[in-house]
Amino acid sequence: MNTKLRNILTRILCGLLIVPSIPTFSTYATAYDSVAPWFNYNGAKDFTVVKGGNFSLPALSADDDITSSTDLKIYYTILKNGELVSKVDTNVVGTYAITYYVEDLAGNMAAMTITVRVVESSDNPYYENSSSTHAVEIVNVASLFNDVAEDDWYHGDISQVYSRGLMMGVTDDEWQPYQSATRAQVTTILYRLEGSVTNLPATSFDDVSESDWFAPAVAWAVHANVSHGFDDGTFRPNDNVTREQLAVIMYNYAIYKGYDVSGTSNIYDYSDGWTVSEWAKPAMEWVLSAGIMGGKVVGDLLDLKGTATRAEIAAIVNRLLNYN
Repeated sequence: MNTKLRNILTRILCGLLIVPSIPTFSTYATAYDSVAPWFNYNGAKDFTVVKGGNFSLPALSADDDITSSTDLKIYYTILKNGELVSKVDTNVVGTYAITYYVEDLAGNMAAMTITVRVVESSDNPYYENSSSTHAVEIVNVASLFNDVAEDDWYHGDISQVYSRGLMMGVTDDEWQPYQSATRAQVTTILYRLEGSVTNLPATSFDDVSESDWFAPAVAWAVHANVSHGFDDGTFRPNDNVTREQLAVIMYNYAIYKGYDVSGTSNIYDYSDGWTVSEWAKPAMEWVLSAGIMGGKVVGDLLDLKGTATRAEIAAIVNRLLNYN
C-alpha cells in the first residue's frame, strides 16, 4: 500500500476525514422531482346504481416519472352528499363522490374523482329503467356520432343528456365532446330541463335581442336567478363559460330546485384554489362537496378560469340530475 493511501485510511479511521454520503434515491426524488404522478385508469368515472344493487370500488394503479409504482401512496375518501362516509352503501340513496389520491416520494400529488349515484328505480325520473312516466329510452350515442365511443369515459353521460334532449350533436355525425361551451349554451341546457318555459319578460341586456335563439333561455335563467349578466349591461352569451361560472350556474339551479346546498369543501386543498373569484367561492365549495364538479386529474387543479368542455358539462349536468 502506498504512503498516500495509507494516510487517507488512517485519517478516516481516526475520524479526521469525513466521507460524504451518497444521496439515496429517496433523497434525490424529494429534492428534484416536481412532476405529479398519474393514474392508470380508463374506466367509467360516473356510475348509476339502483338501490340495493351491487357496486365495487374500481381498482386503480398509478405511475410516476421518478418514484417506482410500488412506492407510490394511493388512498381515497368517500363523500355522500358532501359528508364523509366509510363506504358506498347501495342501500342508501344519494350521490357518492370517491376521490382517489396518489402521492410520490417527493410529496407531489394527483387526484381523481369517481361519482356513484344510488337511485330509487321507481321514483327517480332521471333513471333510464324507471317506471315513471318521465322515463326516457336511452340512446347509445356511439351509434350516432363518430367521435363518441362506448369505452369513452363520457359515453354514458352524453347518452343521458342527448336522450333527454338537453344537449344535441354539433353536426349530423359529430357530438364534439372536447369543444368548449358558451354561456348561452349552458343556460339553454337548464332551460330545456325545465321544459322550455315561455311567456317570460324579455331581458334588457345590450347583447341579447328577442330574435336570438337563446333569448328565451336567458330570460328564464334571469327570472329564476340561475344566471345573471355583467355590470356593463351585457350577458356575453357567446363567451365560453368558465369553470367557476359553471359552478355558480349549477349552484343557483340547485337553489332554484330547493336542493340542500349547505355542504362545503375546502377549495384551498387544490393548488390553485386561491385564484377563485369571491363571487364564485360559495358555489365552488358546494359543487366540490356534492361531487357535482371536481379537480383536474393532472396537477391537482381546479382550473377555475379555464373553460369547460361539452363532455365535462354533460357529466356535471348528469350528476346534478341525480343529486337530490
